[in-house]
Amino acid sequence: MAAPAGLRIVAVTTVCVLLAACAAPTPHREYGYYRNLKAASPAPGRYRVRAGDTLYSIAFRHGLDVRQLAAINQIGPPYTIYPGQILRFAGSAEGEASRMPGPTSPADSLTPPSASETASVAAAQRIQWHWPLAGDLAREFGVGDPPTKGIDIAAPAGTAVRAAAAGEVVYAGDGLRAYGNLVIIKHSDDFISAYGHNRKLLVKETEKIKVGQVIAETGKEASGRGRLHFEIRHRGIPMNPLGLLPRKN
Repeated sequence: MAAPAGLRIVAVTTVCVLLAACAAPTPHREYGYYRNLKAASPAPGRYRVRAGDTLYSIAFRHGLDVRQLAAINQIGPPYTIYPGQILRFAGSAEGEASRMPGPTSPADSLTPPSASETASVAAAQRIQWHWPLAGDLAREFGVGDPPTKGIDIAAPAGTAVRAAAAGEVVYAGDGLRAYGNLVIIKHSDDFISAYGHNRKLLVKETEKIKVGQVIAETGKEASGRGRLHFEIRHRGIPMNPLGLLPRKN
């Protein structure tokens, strides 16, 4: 006796759903090596420039592309700012701030990258990145809440920190409390790298840097363990350095 038409439709639909589930690609954890965190929404309101700030350090603090921040405030290269100056985070660059993606969650690190993220990875891979120092990975990218924006590398305090690629120092100071003594190097219009928690900085802003040049000495945590915090950002958005640095044997 033939099954009713309704039951046949349900059965076929169920089989199709099961087949589709089997055929769908499962997110691979390797994507975590290349995933970049989505930018947080720009802080509302305004910011008063403090002594020691640069436009790059302000953009870095708030997860913005420095060119976006400059456009909003009608500041041209070389992006000179002054203590007491008021900067806006939105309002003048048409729709730029509103187009920034929202916050990410740790689960996002296991989803396939979008086309724009794939393009940013391809661009980053054209830069010859090098490890800033030798040491074990002490903290991975994208863990915790909020997720970490870089990696921590364990090394004895006083270890030489080297530039991961050639570029120009756009910030050297301790104005970003969470990063301690921090160096930010601009490698292109789109890419910067950052080196935090140093005990001593050995370079100055505007200085041209060669790949492998010693730029700082590592500091240590309250526990006494030495470490370097290292980030790579594309247009203000943190990328996972492990997808760009040479693989360790």
